[in-house]
Amino acid sequence: MDNWYALKVFYGKVLHVKDLAEKDGVETYVAMTTLDHKVNGRITHITKPLVPSLMFIKCTEDFLKSFREKHSSELTYYKTAISKDSNHKHYKPAVIPDDQMEVFRRATTEGGSICYLGDLQSVNLKPGDRVRVVEGDFKGTEGYLKRIKKDRKFIISIGSIAAFTIEGITYKMVEKIESQG
Repeated sequence: MDNWYALKVFYGKVLHVKDLAEKDGVETYVAMTTLDHKVNGRITHITKPLVPSLMFIKCTEDFLKSFREKHSSELTYYKTAISKDSNHKHYKPAVIPDDQMEVFRRATTEGGSICYLGDLQSVNLKPGDRVRVVEGDFKGTEGYLKRIKKDRKFIISIGSIAAFTIEGITYKMVEKIESQG
């Protein structure tokens, strides 16, 4: 079964690794951003990965492991602990749920001001109220509202791998998602 997985790509080779995976017929996603760059008084637009070392790949776990083996000098995949005995933890590739990938892809392709914050630990996220955007460009997107540097931000996360903020989401645009259980 195909699942989404996150890859950490070394040395800024994310577009190269994306091409390698796509040549094998695998779906990939790299969030891109366009920056204005001034050269000799003229403004040019440069499109580059939003996070230079992060890409996503949709494939089987076997393909992922084989791809990692072939390109071990260029990438690794994010892992999750599945068990631990007295001395060792055992890991498997971390699956990114389809709904989280859909939210992330929407947020990074529909415009707006998106900013990479880093891994979740770097923004010190704690369990809290999840919210769903009910109006505007990001209607249906789920995440958290949090104050960062005195400004309210809407935070979406991709598993435990990365967090991003989107500006312009207000409390009036969201509804609380009631926890189940």
